[in-house]
Amino acid sequence: MRSGLSTRLVIPKDGFRLRFYPTNSSAQQWVDPYHENDSDHGAREETFFRRYLRSDDVVVDVGANFGLTALAAFSAVGSGGQVHAFEPHPRIFSFLVGNIEFNGAQAVVTPYNLAIGERPGTVFLTDERADDQNRVSSDATGVRVPMSTLDDAASRLPPVALLKIDVEGYEKFVLRGATQTLARTACVYFESSDKLAQHGHALGEIVEMLASHGFEVRRLDGAGPTTTAVTSADGSSELEDLVAVRDVDYLHRRLNGSA
Repeated sequence: MRSGLSTRLVIPKDGFRLRFYPTNSSAQQWVDPYHENDSDHGAREETFFRRYLRSDDVVVDVGANFGLTALAAFSAVGSGGQVHAFEPHPRIFSFLVGNIEFNGAQAVVTPYNLAIGERPGTVFLTDERADDQNRVSSDATGVRVPMSTLDDAASRLPPVALLKIDVEGYEKFVLRGATQTLARTACVYFESSDKLAQHGHALGEIVEMLASHGFEVRRLDGAGPTTTAVTSADGSSELEDLVAVRDVDYLHRRLNGSA
């Protein structure tokens, strides 16, 4: 990774491939590309994408990193679908573009080198060695990047089957700038953990915010097609992935392959 020679290596996946770019996420995929460790965060995301998405769906990926979930979505939605992938860090964005081109996915996956938040402007990102944990900086140090609201960036998109948000605790601000987008979104898949506290909020605020837009937040029950309700009194002491939907029955039918 330090020499740059890792980029000569290819990580085979189900329906796509990844280059071994010098990042933590690439290294994790090199070690365990087929999810022998089912507790891996990336594995859970991929599994959900494959079970939930259908041909021709429209997907918005906020916090796309080097392209794992964007390309998992690409392999699920096919040539008639759309995947819009937002990654703010310039270096990681170059790896995202590289993986999109490596898979010949340019007609389906559109990359955006933008941070997404509650208002347009600029923001600073941390630039840490653990690059999969870079986040919006609280002290205006790091890498300065442009920021847009999702409503502005996605204003011309058709109805969205899946909005995925993985922004290291900045989820509330993404949602604040996505009122119009949420109105035409069927399902929101987002990360929850104690990292939310870094930006002064908790899971309960996210649950209430999504409820105000007509969503019910659900916790995935392992590998099965069922979910359990999450209330505003709940919290996430450990990293977990949650979904918010308007129609729980439809979610379950999609997950078990009957819709």
